[in-house]
Amino acid sequence: MKFGLGPFPAVSAQDDADGYRTLLEHAALAEEEGFDSVWVDEGNQFGGGSPFVLAAAIATRTRAARIAVRPVVGLTHPFYTAEDGAALDNIANGRLIFAPRELPPPGPLTAYGVAPDEARERFWEALEVVGRAWAPDAFAHTGRFWTIPAGLPEHTHAVEFTKVSVTPKPAQPTVPTWVGAADDAGALRAAAHGLTVLGEASDHIDALAQRFAAHRAALGEAAARFATLRPAIRDMVIAETSDEAWRIATPALEQTLPTGVGTGAGSVRERAAGRAVVGDVDTVIAELESYGAIGVNYVVCRLALPGLAAADVHRSLLLLGRGVAPHFRMFNLAPAVRARTLEEVGNPMIGYLSVQDPS
Repeated sequence: MKFGLGPFPAVSAQDDADGYRTLLEHAALAEEEGFDSVWVDEGNQFGGGSPFVLAAAIATRTRAARIAVRPVVGLTHPFYTAEDGAALDNIANGRLIFAPRELPPPGPLTAYGVAPDEARERFWEALEVVGRAWAPDAFAHTGRFWTIPAGLPEHTHAVEFTKVSVTPKPAQPTVPTWVGAADDAGALRAAAHGLTVLGEASDHIDALAQRFAAHRAALGEAAARFATLRPAIRDMVIAETSDEAWRIATPALEQTLPTGVGTGAGSVRERAAGRAVVGDVDTVIAELESYGAIGVNYVVCRLALPGLAAADVHRSLLLLGRGVAPHFRMFNLAPAVRARTLEEVGNPMIGYLSVQDPS
């Protein structure tokens, strides 16, 4: 099982320089602790700008971890997305994972003048344009929402240009693309394009199992090539005891957990069941093993939940990197070895106590 850190919001929690500095420190620490990737999300609210900006900053602070970006695709011209993604992949020396959301939240749809019933088709057309823009050859595109080149009458000076190309191209010959499908229909469409499906943080574990199964079945004989990765985002808080973890996590999960029909009863713990992963190291290991049982083999751990102090996020990161991840990566790890490693987490010279909350 692989582990990613994030997704961080494109705008810092504190909405100031200290907040961004903390995000960058956590990203650098994640690489030191052996995380496979660091993630940036465009987010569900306005503000923060393009997630590629923060991702580029993270790329300069890391060397090996992949940089995953979750932009809302289809609201603006897809050339912007293609240009930002290509630039980031070059800055990161070929470490980009492109993981666009399939459907944006209602607020941005209204702000950008996009009708809800057009959102899905805009997404898939934009995704096609991005892929062709990253390919080696120049191209032309005529779709429902975009015509490239536009060929407007006033473009008489460019009448001879019948194809276009984004430069520079990404550093990678093929950029990994994981689609955050909103439902089973999105998973089936991802399968039709041979793309990996990314389980959302709001998805219950049963919904994840169903979505991955539908995706794999739709791939058919190609499943062995395209369905090897089954990633999912999970809200996660880890502490020395489960009681402490729940004390820290409860106010934050009140803001992130879905509400309404099918989300469980009213209490945070009941709503979190099958969605968030909260507890001490052993509890988290057991929870993640249940995800492994449905085929999840890449967990994107959202540790920086709303309102959490930087020290609490830092502690979760270290406990995950030193206590949880080794269980899934090192066969038959001796309990005594793990126990000695976890003792270091509370050492104020190297552990979470040395990190001060910016506030």
